[in-house]
Amino acid sequence: MKWIVGLGNPGKRYAGTRHNVGFVVADRFAERHGFGAFRRKFSALISDRSLELAGGEKVYVVKPQAYMNLSGQPVRDVLGYFGGEPSDLLVVHDDLDLSLGRLRYRRRGSSGGHRGVASILEAFGTDEFSRLKIGIGRREGQDPAEFVLDTVAPEERAVFDQAVARATESLDIWIREGVERAALLYNAPEPGREKKAEGDG
Repeated sequence: MKWIVGLGNPGKRYAGTRHNVGFVVADRFAERHGFGAFRRKFSALISDRSLELAGGEKVYVVKPQAYMNLSGQPVRDVLGYFGGEPSDLLVVHDDLDLSLGRLRYRRRGSSGGHRGVASILEAFGTDEFSRLKIGIGRREGQDPAEFVLDTVAPEERAVFDQAVARATESLDIWIREGVERAALLYNAPEPGREKKAEGDG
């Protein structure tokens, strides 16, 4: 089985914010593959379906409904209940340190300052789970904590939507061929940073 966990904050207050891009990708992937309605399990919304691209195995899509910095417990509870392993998990989340619209897959590593990922690291006691980071950039002079909770600006919308579409599409590769292949195809370097990107985790 495979697990796709999109991170975000629950409630209407946070809908459409940059911090909730993980929820958006989770929803788009579920729609793309005809998953049923999400149901509540523990403190998460979950939907699952057997997919041919996963060799007929089940793929679970999860949206934790605790606040971002408490994401770990719901994810651990759900995986524990269904018998999932961290090695079969992909966490989809926003990243301030990537330029707007850039994607980056990683097989393991630190939280990079992301509180949702930090919570999952703490809950499982291991960094052996994959991540898909979606770049949201930064705004000079604005507190990052405020920036991530702003809605996507109109001038950013086209790039943001394209990133969501590419991220959703890339999940098929992650499921079928693994994180290394997904990284090869979707970790597009920024202009002038090709050499550095080749060595990125």
